[in-house]
Amino acid sequence: MSDDEYVLVTFYIRDGERAYYVREILTKEQADVTDEELIHWSIDSETCTEYGTPDTFYVFYQEASCYVESKRPMNRETKELFNRYGVY
Repeated sequence: MSDDEYVLVTFYIRDGERAYYVREILTKEQADVTDEELIHWSIDSETCTEYGTPDTFYVFYQEASCYVESKRPMNRETKELFNRYGVY
């Protein structure tokens, strides 16, 4: 594999008045899909549907909206550092 074999994916979720981020480290191959597939696979496998704006989707039975905020490449050493801080 190349130096950047992992990707830190950051999801932005808005649930009513609350907004928060969810981060997940995936392999480069896992992250190389559409944003909709990432949200379906990582956040809500039951009810991920289009929201109406590009790349934003309803999740949690249309109780919240979600989009992929960023995808940042990382190498194995950086992944292990993030893992030590509780990000997987």
